Amino acid sequence: MNFHRSFVSILTCALSLSVLVEAKPTKAMSLKTTAAQSVAGTLVSEIKLDFAIAEGMHVQANPSEPPLIATNVSFKTNKDLEVFTPKYPVGKKLMVKGLSKEVNTYDGSIQVIVPVRLNKAATVKATKLEGEVRYQACNDNLCFPPEKLAFSVPITEAAAPPAAGK
Repeated sequence: MNFHRSFVSILTCALSLSVLVEAKPTKAMSLKTTAAQSVAGTLVSEIKLDFAIAEGMHVQANPSEPPLIATNVSFKTNKDLEVFTPKYPVGKKLMVKGLSKEVNTYDGSIQVIVPVRLNKAATVKATKLEGEVRYQACNDNLCFPPEKLAFSVPITEAAAPPAAGK
């Protein structure tokens, strides 16, 4: 009898784990922004990161309430570029099965605005904004483990406007 219960418990755990592994989405979020974006030298400029969220999926917005994991963009250090706090879009409230209140989510596509400027000591006219977005994707039935998506966006210095009076 004990052997039977142990066997059933082990089988149930194995099946649960295989469902989680098989259910993990691939590329639930992707970067649509690929073209070079310009910055106005040492003036603060806005870089637009456009992300697509797979059909039938949503990701937790920023901010999001624990234990849900908010979408978060982080950046690699770049000596030529000063990066400020990203501006996230307003999320959509969604009632999710199994929860007693609505959660803040994104679906379809979103745009994260990243204020940047070239450092005064920058000696380059082109660089890259590199980083990753960490997100937790869900569908109507379950949430998947958090994932990360690396990105790289080319940045160029905009041509200086002509001097006044010339």
